[in-house]
Amino acid sequence: MDFIGTITTEGRKTLINLPFNAKEKFNQPKGSIKVYGKINGQDYKGKLISKDKNTQFLRITKEFQEALGYSGEDLEVKVSMYLDEVPNFEIEIVPNNKYIEDIKYLITRKSEREYLNKKVDRELIEAIIYAGMSAPTARNRRPVHFILLDNENILKELAANNRNARMLAKSKYAIVVCGDNSIEKKKGHLIEDCSAATQNILSAIHTFGLGGVWCEVQSNIEWRNKITEILDIPSKITPISLVVFGHVKNINNKNKKVFTKGKIHNNKW
Repeated sequence: MDFIGTITTEGRKTLINLPFNAKEKFNQPKGSIKVYGKINGQDYKGKLISKDKNTQFLRITKEFQEALGYSGEDLEVKVSMYLDEVPNFEIEIVPNNKYIEDIKYLITRKSEREYLNKKVDRELIEAIIYAGMSAPTARNRRPVHFILLDNENILKELAANNRNARMLAKSKYAIVVCGDNSIEKKKGHLIEDCSAATQNILSAIHTFGLGGVWCEVQSNIEWRNKITEILDIPSKITPISLVVFGHVKNINNKNKKVFTKGKIHNNKW
C-alpha cells in the first residue's frame, strides 16, 4: 500500500509513524510484522515497532536517513509498504463450498516418501506420464521429456548422491522430468513447462491411489549434473524435477490443507 508519511525524531529514535493500524491492515493480530517497500524511491526492509495496541512505527537507520537526505527536521516522504513474510491469516481447514468434492484428488494429495515393495502396472505408469504430457506449455512447443526409472541400481545410485532424495533407494519407480533447450530456449518457460508437467504427474499418482514426492533438481546443480551423467542425458536436455512414486501402505484422502481467504486478492493487492 502507498501513503504519505513523515520522518521525525522522537527522543533518540528517528521514525515514521504509520497513519493506520498495521495489525489490522496486514491481518497480523499477533507477532512481529516485517515489511518492505520504498521510501522516496529507496528500497527498504524493516520490522514495525508497536507504540501501543493500535499504533506502530518504522524505525529509520542512520544510513537510510543520509540516503533520504534527512537532516533532523520533519521530512515528508512517499512510502510504499508490503508485508515481508507469510501472514498469520485466519484459516479454515475446508472451505464451505459445494464444489470442493469435485477437486478432492487435488486438495487431498500430500507427499509420500515410504513405498511398498510392489510393482505398479505398466499401463498405469503410462497413464501417469500421459498426464504429464497433457500439461500446458508456452506457445505449445512441447519441450518436455520423461525418463522412467525402474532399475534398482540406478535408483540407489541417485539416492546416494542426494540426502534429500534418500527415499529413492527404497522405491521401485521414479520419473525424471526434463526440458529440451533446443525447442524452448527461454529458461523460464522451460522450467514452468516442466513444473506444470510435474504437478500433473503428482495429481495423477494420487488419483490412482499411489503416493509420490517431488524432488528438486533444477537448482541443485551438483545433483543435476550427476543425474545427467548417470542417465546419459544429452547436452540439449536439462533435467528439471524428479518424482518418486509407488504403492504406499495407507492413502489418507482426508483434506488436511488449509483454505486462506486472506491470500485471495480481488483486482488489486
